[in-house]
Amino acid sequence: MNLHSFFANCRNDYKFTISDSIELVNQAHWNILLHSGNIYLSIPYLKALEESLGQLDFRYVLVYDQKNQPIMAAYFQLVDFKDQNNDYANWLNNKFGQKVIEKIFKSLDMKLLIGGNLFSCGENGFVASKEIEYNTVLDLLNQSTQRIGKNLGSGEKATLYLLKEFWPTQNHKSFQVLENEAYSSLNIDCNMVLKIHPNWHAIEDYYSSMTSKFRTKANSIFQKSQQLSIELWDEKKIAENASIIDTLHNNVLNNADFNLGALNAVSFIKLKENLRDQFIFKAYQLNSQLVGFSVSIICHQFLEAAYVGIDYSINQTN
Repeated sequence: MNLHSFFANCRNDYKFTISDSIELVNQAHWNILLHSGNIYLSIPYLKALEESLGQLDFRYVLVYDQKNQPIMAAYFQLVDFKDQNNDYANWLNNKFGQKVIEKIFKSLDMKLLIGGNLFSCGENGFVASKEIEYNTVLDLLNQSTQRIGKNLGSGEKATLYLLKEFWPTQNHKSFQVLENEAYSSLNIDCNMVLKIHPNWHAIEDYYSSMTSKFRTKANSIFQKSQQLSIELWDEKKIAENASIIDTLHNNVLNNADFNLGALNAVSFIKLKENLRDQFIFKAYQLNSQLVGFSVSIICHQFLEAAYVGIDYSINQTN
């Protein structure tokens, strides 16, 4: 399914509290709103990000109604957006067109305020009471964004606002609230979901469901991978191999056309410490040497493939 993001260049019916650390948030009120159990909005997850990503600034918002009841929680990430090799400019031009970008920005040296999470896909940046309508939630998100973006401290303001992402199943008429505030929408990559068939009880059942073409490819991959050993690592093993983990992860990031930010081995250590069994780090070794890894996170009933690292030189010769 396609996800959507919204970006933009106050009403005072509600009370807003804004914090720059998750430790300063009223955690009891935050947790009251987590009726969905979304791990990406959980205190342990957010704390792990904040502790390991010193290059980012964070903001956390709690919104209260007239009775001082918490009705929405949201978090934001502030990114320094500097164009040193035209990657950002090319990305923006491809998304919005050169004339639009030239009209908005005189230079690509700016601060990007992101409502949501740079490091996960989906509607993971906010949660609201079931008692309020969705268009009200969007209005409160906009108010939160404006309040934060216009006062970053030391007289600074955000240059660009990005709200990411929104599931397409929501009532699209509600997004008029954002469009009225000069936000524009864009489609991003599809969220690929593999549903587990009730008749799949072993990996062979999954292979059998494939067409012969893809079954042949899968068998070839597993045949070539027989020399690999696969281990589940805890935070101690991740820490012991932090340097090579960063190298393998950077190999993948350097092949990407564009990225705004990245996690690192310290992030994986903190996430494993805080999320325990919901954070799965698989190490792939060849002759006792780490040549790749994969990270997945259990969120709701889903196992989400999150991050990978690989030694391409070994991968290409096997």
